[in-house]
Amino acid sequence: MIKLGNLLYVVLFAGAHYAAGAPNSGYQYSREVNAWLRLHMVPATWAEAGMRCLLEGGTLASPTTNAMAQVMVAMMDDHKLTRSVFTGINSILVRENFTSLEGVPLSSIPVGWAAGQPDNENSDEECVALTGAAQLEDVSCGSMLPYFCKKPSKSPNCGDGEHEYNMVSRTGSCYKFNREPKSWRNALATCYAQGGYLAIINSKTESTVLKEILAVEKKGGYTYVGFMKYADGVWATINGDTLAEAGFQEWAPQEPNNAAGIETCGSIFASGLLNDAQCVDPRAFMCEFTL
Repeated sequence: MIKLGNLLYVVLFAGAHYAAGAPNSGYQYSREVNAWLRLHMVPATWAEAGMRCLLEGGTLASPTTNAMAQVMVAMMDDHKLTRSVFTGINSILVRENFTSLEGVPLSSIPVGWAAGQPDNENSDEECVALTGAAQLEDVSCGSMLPYFCKKPSKSPNCGDGEHEYNMVSRTGSCYKFNREPKSWRNALATCYAQGGYLAIINSKTESTVLKEILAVEKKGGYTYVGFMKYADGVWATINGDTLAEAGFQEWAPQEPNNAAGIETCGSIFASGLLNDAQCVDPRAFMCEFTL
């Protein structure tokens, strides 16, 4: 049944528009379901939600067990969310045959329909949402709703373990050095796809940590990290904080020098100090996962 989810991604999500959101991964580990969950509060269509989860290395979450339903509802309550959220349950391929993206049929999902549901209003409700009362309702796939992404967990310390992040206790973050060179923007997208974000340096300690990682990797030159020069000329992180607000703004000697007048993306030297770089220049890059 996994093939169903894969087919839906190909058919429905290939053309969906995706815009990267805030850099913090936002995932929370749940021991009850042994998985990492992220509640996306910014509404999206069902296809856009599925694409975002896919790019983060996960799946549009469904309440396929009682524990999963309870965790999802608890997180909705924590965020004071009064709206329903999309689930991966749908009947797009076979009308009225509701199945999760993992291939779990509705008959095996321990969550019931809300009163009067499903009603297939306007003959256009092939997707399923979860209410704050732990009940299901059929909705249009083109509706704009919040949603959960789910990633399986091999370790509660550094994400799902799939992408080789390593925990550093001094910062409370996990890091992955990506040696394959990419442009700054492609590096940004790759880190999101790996469940993290292009590393943000928040302290001198964190600069030292990255310096040590680069030393182990025997990496010279410069390595992309998560800051850039915005249109107003201010250097800021990918979540919009100035370098000072982020907690680290120590540039390498004679940097930033804006060589050739086109250095607007952020990087660090092997010293752990900041450097401006050409965004299109293929370079190694550092991803971070914050617990």
